[in-house]
Amino acid sequence: VYQTADHYIWIGSYGGLVRYDGSNFRNFSQEGLIASSSIRAILEDAEGRLWVGTNDAGLFLYADGAFTRIPETGSPVFSCVRSLAQGKDGTIYAASSSGLAIVQDGVLTPVEDHPLLTGQTVYSLGVDAHGRIWAALNDWQCAVVEGSSVLGIVTSQQIFPEGQQIYAVASDDEGCIYLG
Repeated sequence: VYQTADHYIWIGSYGGLVRYDGSNFRNFSQEGLIASSSIRAILEDAEGRLWVGTNDAGLFLYADGAFTRIPETGSPVFSCVRSLAQGKDGTIYAASSSGLAIVQDGVLTPVEDHPLLTGQTVYSLGVDAHGRIWAALNDWQCAVVEGSSVLGIVTSQQIFPEGQQIYAVASDDEGCIYLG
């Protein structure tokens, strides 16, 4: 569930992408306006554009009343987008079951600076107070990324000494990072 600056409530689910205006629900997937009925992530960027990550058809941008699929640069294919974030420089990041990608020149491009980010599941993203991206990885670690460079890896043992494992990351409006 996501509320955009224009006060619409967007709901992403296995039933499609739904927008609520306070009176009516509109399902863009059922209308055939977005090529997926399985929505996993929604983000409004600093320019007011809506980014939609799907479970089966990749990343879409909603602008000027239309959805445009963001193409990938070869392999891997980023069809399952699990989480979205925007860095301080405006870069859009997409966490997927194929790794971490950024949108560069209108194309979804893999972040290949570290083997943990290529071809591996990235579960969720958060943005810290410095605009760096924190990415929860499928091996119970968290990568700290700026641009397309990995600044460091935080392990579960560094945060949870009693054996708990990092599975999710989130951030608040002040840039505090929460690891779960």
